[in-house]
Amino acid sequence: MKQEFLLREGHPHLVLFFAGWGGEANLFRHYRPAGADLLLVSDYRDLDFDHAPLAGYASIQVVGWSMGVWMAAHALSGHTHPIRFSRAVNGTPHPVDASEGIPPAIFHGTLDAFGPATLQKFRRRMCGHVEGVRTFLGHQPCRTPDQLQAELQAICQAVESLPPSAYPWTEAWIGDRDLIFPAANQARAWAGTRTRHFDCPHYDDDLLRQALETLTPLPD
Repeated sequence: MKQEFLLREGHPHLVLFFAGWGGEANLFRHYRPAGADLLLVSDYRDLDFDHAPLAGYASIQVVGWSMGVWMAAHALSGHTHPIRFSRAVNGTPHPVDASEGIPPAIFHGTLDAFGPATLQKFRRRMCGHVEGVRTFLGHQPCRTPDQLQAELQAICQAVESLPPSAYPWTEAWIGDRDLIFPAANQARAWAGTRTRHFDCPHYDDDLLRQALETLTPLPD
C-alpha cells in the first residue's frame, strides 16, 4: 500500500482515507478536512500497511471508498488506534460477491479483458455521465494501464485468499446510481448498519468531498 499525507499541519486529529482501485494523490489533493490531517492510502499491489504514521493522533476518522472499504478493514482490524468513526462509501466488506459486492462475472471480465478500451469503459460506468468523467480526468490521474492491471490482479488474489473482516464500520454511504457496486448489493451488505443514500454514481467528486470534509464532532 502507498501512504501519503495530502494535508499535514500538525492537527491532533487524522482523516485516514483508503481510496479505491486506481486511486492516487492527484484525484484527492483538493479535499481539505478542517481541523484534521489527511492521510491517503492507495495502490494495493501489496497489502503491507505501515501503522507508524498513525501514532500520536488523539483521534482518527476512517473513510473507505470502493475497494478501500475492504482494504481498510484488513489493514486496521485487531489494532488499537484511537479510531472513533468509520465511514464506508460505495463499497462493502464483500467486494466481489453476487449479492453483496461487485458481481463476479463483471469483476473478472474487467480483469481478463483489461486494456485501454476496458479502462475507458470502466471510467464511464464509474462516473455515470460525461461530466463526471470530465471531472475525474480533470484531476489528471497519471497511473499507467499496466500499473492499474497489476493492482487489480493483486486485489483479485487478495480477495480470493483472505477471509472477510469483522471491522466495525459506523455508517455506510450508498450511491443509488452506482454501476460498480450496485446499490441493492450495498444495501444487503450493510443490513444492520446505519446507511445514507445519495443520488450519485460510484465516483462523485461532491460525494467524496462531503465524505472527507464532513467530520463527526471531535473531542476537545
